[in-house]
Amino acid sequence: MSVKTDRENCSSNSSLEICASYTNEDSVSNMVVMEIDLQTGYSADEDDLRGLVAQQIIKRYEEKDAIVFLYLESVGGSEVCGSFHVLKGFEVQDLLPGTVTLYDYYTPEFRLTQSFEIEDTCESA
Repeated sequence: MSVKTDRENCSSNSSLEICASYTNEDSVSNMVVMEIDLQTGYSADEDDLRGLVAQQIIKRYEEKDAIVFLYLESVGGSEVCGSFHVLKGFEVQDLLPGTVTLYDYYTPEFRLTQSFEIEDTCESA
């Protein structure tokens, strides 16, 4: 699994790209859940999430508080990637990293977690 963030020209918008492949001895997984715990103050762009469904990258999605759940029918050996914009709603001091947890829907003990940070690369004048 890989997680990439990209801040767009000092705006409050950033993009989050998550890629995953299945490397277990089975060739394809069951349904997979990507549980994305966004950093405080950020929310997912609803239009982008609907676009991931329309492109058939994900089966469906849910949002609960600051956590986005992306459901994939299955994941095989070829990498599957999806990206969406995250919108900054408000400033937060001492911001903690977000996390992405990838797990098999039917056997959630098979999981992998990776943290990410949306870098604030713009300096105030």
